[in-house]
Amino acid sequence: MAAQPQTITAVATTSNMNRDFVYYTAGFYVQDDYRVLPRLTLNLGLRYEFNTVPREKSGKEYRFTSILTQTTTTQGPVVQNYSLHNFSPRVGFAWDIFGHGATAVRGGAGIFYDIAGIGGALVHDTIGTPPLSVSNSITYTAPYTNSFNTPLFPPGVSAAVLNLDTLDYNATQPHMYQWNLSIEQRLPAGMTLTVGYVGSRGLHLWNSPNLNIRNPVVTNGIPYWAPPAPGPITDRKLPQFGTINFVTTNSSSHYNSLQVGLSKRLSKGLQFQSSYTWSRALDYGQGQLTSNDPSTVNMVSPY
Repeated sequence: MAAQPQTITAVATTSNMNRDFVYYTAGFYVQDDYRVLPRLTLNLGLRYEFNTVPREKSGKEYRFTSILTQTTTTQGPVVQNYSLHNFSPRVGFAWDIFGHGATAVRGGAGIFYDIAGIGGALVHDTIGTPPLSVSNSITYTAPYTNSFNTPLFPPGVSAAVLNLDTLDYNATQPHMYQWNLSIEQRLPAGMTLTVGYVGSRGLHLWNSPNLNIRNPVVTNGIPYWAPPAPGPITDRKLPQFGTINFVTTNSSSHYNSLQVGLSKRLSKGLQFQSSYTWSRALDYGQGQLTSNDPSTVNMVSPY
């Protein structure tokens, strides 16, 4: 059975969603290996990569520098450039414990910056950032039907009470810390056993929360979000707007894993490699920059 949409969002045909954002990226790195001791080798590196400030070629760029206090947008770059601080150190080591090459400990850590995600974030600036584009939406309540009233922009509706879909001008730079530590043991018959730990921590990842959520009703000290009554919702943080899809960098991720591998090099016509991973991942922003929710349908609606 096909998914039934619960929310239909429309962008007015008078909106101008065409953008030509231009920015450049560059990356540089240095790396070297140092044999500190006969049985210990260090690998050190430093990478620096950044992008220039995204600018719209025709000046079609408006932003809220402080969305909770501003009532209108100002013209200028839609996001600050935090990538100029993207220095990424890397360190790794390999230690032959007993000196005969049968047992080794390896490890490494580094910082990695995501400068490619800015492209997906810029798309949201085109959907609902005044004065160039506005959107409106209707939400079904059970029982759901396949019919709805059009147009979604009734005559006389003011853009001041419509939805926003905009980019956080103060968004920071998404980045991730990664680290690993493993023990490698040579076994008889040309086999090698590897047991290791791999982890990562993502910070300031892209996310698209609704900034204008309704204020809760507090009963006996417990917040409660009651179902909205029919008609305009007046108990939002910013009652002059509806939903505010605010593309920002307030998400994070965690990953921890135990990884075991057993391999045998080719001998006497036999070769194999097997691995097992036991892991746990927490990601609070996965898929937030795409319309991958079947309960939402986007469309263009005339006034």
